[in-house]
Amino acid sequence: MYSIPQLHQFGNLELIEVYEFYDKPLLYSCKNASSIFLVILVDEDDDSDTWLYQPVSYHRFKKIRSGIIDLRETFSISETNTVFEAQIFYGDEQYEYIKQIPSNSIREEWLPLPDERLDIQEPIPSLDKYLDIQEPVALNNTRLFQVDPVGI
Repeated sequence: MYSIPQLHQFGNLELIEVYEFYDKPLLYSCKNASSIFLVILVDEDDDSDTWLYQPVSYHRFKKIRSGIIDLRETFSISETNTVFEAQIFYGDEQYEYIKQIPSNSIREEWLPLPDERLDIQEPIPSLDKYLDIQEPVALNNTRLFQVDPVGI
């Protein structure tokens, strides 16, 4: 299992999947008790790492994983219009600085290349047991919505 940064502001973060790895996860998804995040390393030096944490809904996450939504759009056109920039400093004591920024003001060099996509078709059953998410279903063979064919 890989170690991912734990940010106090987000509570306990649990790794879902790693999509890109080089000595450490560079692009991955994680979750806390109530949210899913797509996370990308955007800058690093000897003293710190800078990450973008993009909260995504379960339905958007499924579209991102399957490649319907590309990674650039995931960060630059978000559901909340914001992204969290987290700078984690290393040294005698580790500390973090987190700020919320508009997703349309992310530095160009931090964004994934246009049309860069994931292509994962396998389901993630581990998410369903942690998140209370249900797809709409018809009960007892009844329709959830009645459609009037006259106007069609």
